[in-house]
Amino acid sequence: MIVTNYFQLGNLSAPSSWIAFMVGGVLAYVAVRVRFGKLQGDRVADAFFTVILVWKFSIILTDFKSVLRSPLAILYFDGGTIGFILGLAVIALKVLWDWKKGRLPIEAMHALFTGAVISQVVYQVLMVVLNDGAWIAQVVSVLFFSLYLLYFWLDSRNAKDMRSAIWLFMAVHLFVAAVQPKGLMGPAFGATLVLGLFFWLLYSKRYRSVEELEEHT
Repeated sequence: MIVTNYFQLGNLSAPSSWIAFMVGGVLAYVAVRVRFGKLQGDRVADAFFTVILVWKFSIILTDFKSVLRSPLAILYFDGGTIGFILGLAVIALKVLWDWKKGRLPIEAMHALFTGAVISQVVYQVLMVVLNDGAWIAQVVSVLFFSLYLLYFWLDSRNAKDMRSAIWLFMAVHLFVAAVQPKGLMGPAFGATLVLGLFFWLLYSKRYRSVEELEEHT
């Protein structure tokens, strides 16, 4: 959804996207901590804050002239879509590094994907609630994302393989994005697509390694 409303937080005028992103991150942390425990909840929180830090400070790369003119621009502005992509890239590299070093058990993968799903769903729903837009886009977004989240939360409790949930998540967002203002070119759908493919490849490599290990035992 397109940002149409801003909210006053003290002396700072925050766009609805900031609020939706922060609330999504907090609820993702709470949900992961409830289901997977404090360790995995902290892992998701670390990933969330890393994205925020990279996103905020990437303005130094995306708009260095503004930072030179006014260093406080770092507090009031961010790196935009490019900064957010950089934040996701940093997290992806860290996850791959942990996986390569054997520090990413299957429970941690489940926790990270669960956090990604919940934060994205909450973000999408709040963007609909906090901004103005066509009623069809609002109804479809809230309905389909809410139904998917309910299904995911119930189905993933005992799931050992998240790959089917990943494909369904991308399919739901594809359908919803088709009726939203920015359509399939929106950065939110792009984030879902990239994260979905990333986790699918990660799970596929994980289970391929397990199968190969079982064949040699």
